[in-house]
Amino acid sequence: DVCSSDLEGALRVLLRAIEAGADAVSLRCARAAILAGRLRYDAAEAELGRAAKLRADDTEVLLLQGILACRRAKWREAVEPLTHVVRLDPSLGAAHFYLGEALSKFDRLPEAFAAYEKATELEPSNWRAWKGAGMVLDRMGRSADAATFYRRAREVQRG
Repeated sequence: DVCSSDLEGALRVLLRAIEAGADAVSLRCARAAILAGRLRYDAAEAELGRAAKLRADDTEVLLLQGILACRRAKWREAVEPLTHVVRLDPSLGAAHFYLGEALSKFDRLPEAFAAYEKATELEPSNWRAWKGAGMVLDRMGRSADAATFYRRAREVQRG
């Protein structure tokens, strides 16, 4: 598999760059993203842990930690780093989206809706944020409002 060997090669190159003294935080985040994409979640978490030791309040590290926790359905573990990212940099739509995902799992519906809604403002093309907002509104008994968000999700998804 050419793609697989390319990614493994990229992982090795990133590690060599880290060992050579390049910006370890950014490169460890890049390695973590590749590893997570290959479903090597434990290795991705380890990379993010090493990056966090270098710069604990780095928004990229915190965002990736939150996203990885969501992908692993570790919703409780996702809330803290994502909440921290949103405080540090409220302009990151992905942080709001994933925070909405995690909060909705705990029935923290008003907070989840606010996070999804902010994600739709920051990233209007994120159809999953529109759909998530609709689903939360449905669960809150606001079906008419939910329909508006579902309709927008379909429009955005179609392009």
